[in-house]
Amino acid sequence: MHAWIYGKLRGKLFAAQLQEVALELGVTGWLRFWLDGRVELVAEGNADTVTELLRWAGEGPDDADIAEVVVEDEPYVGEFDAFAVRR
Repeated sequence: MHAWIYGKLRGKLFAAQLQEVALELGVTGWLRFWLDGRVELVAEGNADTVTELLRWAGEGPDDADIAEVVVEDEPYVGEFDAFAVRR
């Protein structure tokens, strides 16, 4: 799954918490912040766990204000062994 997350996010807190959720769910992939404020998320795993990660990303931590999540389904290719925050 490839998603773009838009809204007011507290960068480091959002990234750390999303990474923690991904690790708990066993989802692999990465997250990256863009200078314009959007967040790019690539995630691999079984459909249920990726859906759960996406649900969390759409809500974010308590102080986040998520405006929109745009999701593009992509085929599973198994290219990641962990979940990372990219700079």
